[in-house]
Amino acid sequence: MKDTTFTKEIWIEQADAKAIADAEAISGNLDITLMDWGNASIKEIKKNSDGNVTKLNGVLPPEGSVYKPTKLNVTWLPEINELAPLTLVEFGYLLKKKKLDKNEDFVDVVNRDSKKEIAAVGDSNMRELKCGDILQLERKGYYNG
Repeated sequence: MKDTTFTKEIWIEQADAKAIADAEAISGNLDITLMDWGNASIKEIKKNSDGNVTKLNGVLPPEGSVYKPTKLNVTWLPEINELAPLTLVEFGYLLKKKKLDKNEDFVDVVNRDSKKEIAAVGDSNMRELKCGDILQLERKGYYNG
């Protein structure tokens, strides 16, 4: 169980915003599903000179099913000051190749760049996590608190 904050403005990942823009360019008017909220109709897409999406304007449907299946499911965060600062730590393969050659020293194929730390923000409920808590960030993976 968690509290959910609904706001007029929300944050979504740039990759999702670009997928929405690409789908809109193909089909015109576009409906998306905001995970754990319902559907929204995207009415306007703004991009900067680099092609990054800077703003999406949309509306929640006033009538009809807000849970009608759509092609794009998007995770989101409310635009509030209480978002939790996060550092996501991900580990890659420890070796650069699957199998060592005969007489090859494993030290020569150690991946010295296997750990990545990614700055992120999360739902304000994440402030309640305790050390050792394990959680799944939707569409990202499992993490240890």
